[in-house]
Amino acid sequence: MTWDPFLSELELQFAAQAQAERRLAATETERVRIAELALTDRLSALAEVRAAVALWLAGAAPVRGRLVLAGPDWAAIEDESSALSLVAVGAIVRIDLPAVTIADSVREIRAPRPLRARMGLAWMLRELGRRRVGVRVWDVDGNIVTGTIDRVGTDHLDLAVHDAGQSRREAVGDIRVVPLVRLARVVGDLDL
Repeated sequence: MTWDPFLSELELQFAAQAQAERRLAATETERVRIAELALTDRLSALAEVRAAVALWLAGAAPVRGRLVLAGPDWAAIEDESSALSLVAVGAIVRIDLPAVTIADSVREIRAPRPLRARMGLAWMLRELGRRRVGVRVWDVDGNIVTGTIDRVGTDHLDLAVHDAGQSRREAVGDIRVVPLVRLARVVGDLDL
């Protein structure tokens, strides 16, 4: 018996076993990485590729369009008419997306921009109020109200209620205080 064929066979077996162990380790590493993903991570990954999605919201009709931005507790979706909706992540009941897009939602994303990671829903709403943008606001019960955001606290907003297109100064009827946990969607002249 010569040793060369025997050693060659052992080397091939060892190489195959080592490759199988590397594949298993890579698979387990990927499972652990995916297990640590938050919904906002997946939304950010989908926004990077401007994925077509339908966001189903509590108490509201689904918002369909391209996901264009995502923050720590909000997502912005552009519909076919180019209107932007600011959606509270806490109001999302489910996300529908094409099967070919699912891999995009779990891929590793670029490091989030430090400022955008701190731009929460309250900050975005304050900016809309500062700019005096007329908005339509949906709550998680499906109620819709139009007006202008007057103030935003840490967990609520004050909405000056008036008809769409009317100036706030001319037509404020009531002020509604809306807890942010009850907010589903805001649509306005969002120049993000």
